[in-house]
Amino acid sequence: MLFNLSATLPFQTDRKCTEIKSKLMGVIQRQGIKNVILNYFGLFIGFVNVLIIQPNYLTKDEVGLLKIMFAFSSLMATFLPMGMNSITTKFFPQFRNPETRHYGYFGLMLIFPLIGFLLISALLLIFKSYVFQYYEHSKLFTHYFYLLFPFIFILGFLSVIHSRSEEHTSELQSR
Repeated sequence: MLFNLSATLPFQTDRKCTEIKSKLMGVIQRQGIKNVILNYFGLFIGFVNVLIIQPNYLTKDEVGLLKIMFAFSSLMATFLPMGMNSITTKFFPQFRNPETRHYGYFGLMLIFPLIGFLLISALLLIFKSYVFQYYEHSKLFTHYFYLLFPFIFILGFLSVIHSRSEEHTSELQSR
């Protein structure tokens, strides 16, 4: 009797593992298909925007303004997190505790880009005349200069929130 029980136990365990793996692969395949569809949809929207809408409805100056604003905002937004992305990757596993809501780590995480935004904004306002001298050939850029601040804010915070979502994803996968 004992021999038969031990002989069937590994077989049942292997069958359960196989069932779990097949269910997991089904979930991964569905997520992969959804991801591919969303990526191609985003690519299509970008294609329509850049090749159809912008040339037909915007002037060359306005298209150039969009590109300069995005490039400048992206450049400034890289300094906004002040290293919080790397800090989150390195230290969040030590704070991971769902019962205590991770000891308020998300709030702490948002303080760094807020301080970075205040510093970058202050520096941009202090050195505004130098920025205007550099972009003196672009009157639209100097005219819409203050729209840079919301762009920088949004891009910087998206970077930090993205790093948190990656940690949240790894947290869910470790369960």
